[in-house]
Amino acid sequence: MKNIIFIASIILLSCKESKNIIPNNPQVYIDTCGKLNGKVNIRIKNVSNYTYEKFSYDQKGGFKNNPKYEKIYGNLPASETSCYRAYDSSYSIGTIRATINSEEIVMSPIDYVGEILLSNGDYTLTVDIPDISRRMYVTTLTKE
Repeated sequence: MKNIIFIASIILLSCKESKNIIPNNPQVYIDTCGKLNGKVNIRIKNVSNYTYEKFSYDQKGGFKNNPKYEKIYGNLPASETSCYRAYDSSYSIGTIRATINSEEIVMSPIDYVGEILLSNGDYTLTVDIPDISRRMYVTTLTKE
């Protein structure tokens, strides 16, 4: 019986929601990892040669620092994939914010005309920034 209580305690403690603080910036939090049923769950795959620092994805554009729309993924090294972040809804395009080599990069779609909301499920957004000097990025969204 003691073993069951011990295991249950570990499970309950490990499920406690926590927010991670980005080093040297205590005002910026990394959103909690994890998929939620009935939500649009998006993870980021970095296929560039750069480490994305303080990476965030704003899936409706223009709502910086609004946790309903913008999720903070934190630092994402080259060739790595983040964990999932849950959104209430999302378009297939959005605003990307990151710091690369101490330079803040913000890339946003021109408009959302013709875009429809994604169905609930799990998605991987592959992001490539081949040349930061040209402020170009390439994304591909894949439903799992």
